[in-house]
Amino acid sequence: MTNENCLAGMVCPKCGSEGPFDIISTSIATVHDDGVEHHRQVEWENTSPIYCCACDESGTVGTFTAEVDE
Repeated sequence: MTNENCLAGMVCPKCGSEGPFDIISTSIATVHDDGVEHHRQVEWENTSPIYCCACDESGTVGTFTAEVDE
């Protein structure tokens, strides 16, 4: 596994890609009438929907999380 930050331990179960992934997440954003100023605190859970950008495989974050030996 090469990912060491946000995607550490994550891999597509179909194609083996280590990302990028589209993850349905929650965040806090400052929103004005003319757009979003910035966002922060992006969070997801093991049950959050996820999509592999390489092959379009879908599932949950839990199904894309590999066991990592420590």
